[in-house]
Amino acid sequence: TMYLKYTFDDYGLHAVSKASQSDFPELIESKEIPLSEQIYQYLLNEAAHDNASHIAQSLNVPHLRANISKILNSDERLVKLPEKGPTGAIEFAVKDSR
Repeated sequence: TMYLKYTFDDYGLHAVSKASQSDFPELIESKEIPLSEQIYQYLLNEAAHDNASHIAQSLNVPHLRANISKILNSDERLVKLPEKGPTGAIEFAVKDSR
């Protein structure tokens, strides 16, 4: 994957260059986090509950929807909710640790 860095000045776009890892460390870091951990953190901190398709879109990895579904069904930190979400899809949440 290649990232581009856009630089602007008072007149608009000034330059386009290839970005280095230090320009956007959050992009590089997200690639190093395992998908299962990204899903867990997303459900824990952002969504509370969600379905595989929407999680794939939210994590910007729609091509990994099948992998996300497998993780949701096998990760012991997550639980399948008894009722389907508003779209009719099965939703998952972080298991209560109490």
